[in-house]
Amino acid sequence: MAGESSAEERVPVPPSTLAAHNDSDGPEAGPSKSREGQSNEKLDSASLTSSIVDYEYENGRRYHAYKAGRYPLPNDETELDRLDLQHHVVKLLLNGEIYLAPLRNPTRILDLGTGTGLWAIEMADRFPTALVAGVDLSPVQPTSVPKNVIFEVDDIESDWLYPEHHFDHIHCRTMTGSISDWQRMIKRAFKYERTVLHSKLGGYLEIQELDPRLASDDGSVARSPFHNELLELIVEASTKYDRQVPKPSDFKVWLEEAGFVDVKDHLYKIPINSWPKNSRLKEVGKWQCLNYTEGYEAISIGLLTRVLGWTHLEFSVFMAKVRRELVDNVVTTGRKPYPHEISATKYASTQLEADTEDGIEEERPYISSIDEGLLESPRLDISDTVSFLPLQGLWPRNDASDVELVNDYFVATATGRPNDFPTRPPPRNAF
Repeated sequence: MAGESSAEERVPVPPSTLAAHNDSDGPEAGPSKSREGQSNEKLDSASLTSSIVDYEYENGRRYHAYKAGRYPLPNDETELDRLDLQHHVVKLLLNGEIYLAPLRNPTRILDLGTGTGLWAIEMADRFPTALVAGVDLSPVQPTSVPKNVIFEVDDIESDWLYPEHHFDHIHCRTMTGSISDWQRMIKRAFKYERTVLHSKLGGYLEIQELDPRLASDDGSVARSPFHNELLELIVEASTKYDRQVPKPSDFKVWLEEAGFVDVKDHLYKIPINSWPKNSRLKEVGKWQCLNYTEGYEAISIGLLTRVLGWTHLEFSVFMAKVRRELVDNVVTTGRKPYPHEISATKYASTQLEADTEDGIEEERPYISSIDEGLLESPRLDISDTVSFLPLQGLWPRNDASDVELVNDYFVATATGRPNDFPTRPPPRNAF
């Protein structure tokens, strides 16, 4: 990532900043001008900073303060590291691409639910004359970023404060379980995309989502009972929490209903663990396994404890079983736990040792570190890894796993008018 700073140094930008960007499309209307005359708005936002970063804490995890409870996942350093890892997993899956829409010199780009901001930062580097805005409920993005990037604290399910027909590209990725009304949000995006009346080409909406439901060709799903149970609980709790968990086939229908045309959907299989023979997909599977072992707690702890009434101890023991099942045939790495993780980790580790003595689990070998060259994200500090923590950073061997699980990764692009030039072929994903 381009840089980090403490929460106190981050001053969220009000949502009206991008709307103030000069409506011309030339480089002279570039990002530096877009920030001129915004001092009053920045002062106004600065007065809100203390309330926005006055985070809430629950079960040892940190959550956003602005519109508290809207987003069910935490925003602490553990989760930010995982989001950076997830960004690189998707890039690896898509052969280094971060978007599939056939863009031509976009001037305004909007990233919905920007998280740590990596996607927005990379888009700003790729399109230096475009202004890129990342919107999120949490001001957790770095401050040292390209000059054509701004980050805004706002709720993407509330009214947007931009002019209509404003964006050449609107991007939304891995927001399943975080949106209460996908159809309404897609219709809103249609209103803010450029149309043929406002530019030579219509703007593009791109949605990239991971279907959490497990699939396999060899019956592996049936051999993953705890994993399946967790996913069923997540869907149940998300529904009760008024958060949709759509299927990939839903998005094309919703895009067309909203008025989008030239809808193209691409379905990829993202492996879990290192079972594929294809070397690139084997690598994807390794990192996705690590993403899940870190991410399932973040995704489910709030849902299971707040919505379904689980205790923290019940959750910790159950998650230990899910992790062990997820990484069938693994070696293990770990990092020093954050202070809030120590008590739950010790309890769950003790429970796992008891299960092992009873013959329920088999001991697996540990290693103390992984290849640092495989990760590019400076947020992911793996130099601090240790071998005593079996619940963090479970890492599969290079040989194939006995459990051949996959998820569907879905990419949909659509425009406000039919595209009149050829699209580039999407990356291949053949096993």
